[in-house]
Amino acid sequence: MKRGGRDSDRNSSEEGTAEKSKKLRTTNEHSQTCDWGNLLQDIILQVFKYLPLLDRAHASQVCRNWNQVDSSKESAEAACDILSQLVNCSLKTLGLISTARPSFMDLPKSHFISALTVVFVNSKSLSSLKIDDTPVDDPSLKVLVANNSDTLKLLKMSSCPHVSPAGILCVADQCHGLRELALNYHLLSDELLLALSSEKHVRLEHLRIDVVSENPGQTHFHTIQKSSWDAFIRHSPKVNL
Repeated sequence: MKRGGRDSDRNSSEEGTAEKSKKLRTTNEHSQTCDWGNLLQDIILQVFKYLPLLDRAHASQVCRNWNQVDSSKESAEAACDILSQLVNCSLKTLGLISTARPSFMDLPKSHFISALTVVFVNSKSLSSLKIDDTPVDDPSLKVLVANNSDTLKLLKMSSCPHVSPAGILCVADQCHGLRELALNYHLLSDELLLALSSEKHVRLEHLRIDVVSENPGQTHFHTIQKSSWDAFIRHSPKVNL
């Protein structure tokens, strides 16, 4: 009887182990077939709408599909709507989230400029502004300068096709506390370097110049005079270029 009981216990134990292995195998197979990265973009977008901007930025880094959702036109429109509501807010820093950057160019220019102008007008102490890959233009930069020239220290605006050399020169002429600047080479000029080298201007700490062109085969760009570079280096000898 004891031997039979032991055999029965052994069989029950083996059956339990087999059942657990089967459940584990089934769970693993289900996990492999359930790929969160393949969720429909409409579903992801609905979830993203309930997330704070910082959490949304983190979530968009999970996979390429989620990043594409956060880089959608709808995401850029939502960001502009938020900026438009900041009527009674005075920001010190504004950086457009990188995952949403490409889609800002897909928006109507007037919609983006209107939202950005709200921030520029109501923020009297803006010190850091990152607006790469956006349709910002010369008139909106003049609004920025008119309201924040005394406080602006950092400006990153690479790949802003609607800005002219005159537009960025206006910033350099008026924002004497600017310490960090990022722009495309086509905006660089002798006048800009000399403005950054004036006695009124603080020493520049970082200057980033992106040499890009809409023409893939272009190898020749406009020349900056050596005297302009010399004046700039004399004024800001420790600049990171």
